Amino acid sequence: MLECPTCGSLLRFEGDPHFCEPHRGDHLRFNLPQTEEERVMVSEGVRKIHNIPESYWYRNRPGDLAIVKRLRAEQQSQMEGE
Repeated sequence: MLECPTCGSLLRFEGDPHFCEPHRGDHLRFNLPQTEEERVMVSEGVRKIHNIPESYWYRNRPGDLAIVKRLRAEQQSQMEGE
């Protein structure tokens, strides 16, 4: 995703129209996942938004499912520790 630093619009492509003027590509910056964990959590968010079953979503990506389960366990242990 691209983000316009002036108005904060999230854009899929550099030329996407939005309400900010002037609208040029050099005003945009990439906001992409930097690590495998971030990439998997973006994927997990998409899965949840569209209500896709976990078994279907991760059927060909067992490594991603393992990362999701590890991050869930870490989050759960942090919540119990509070």
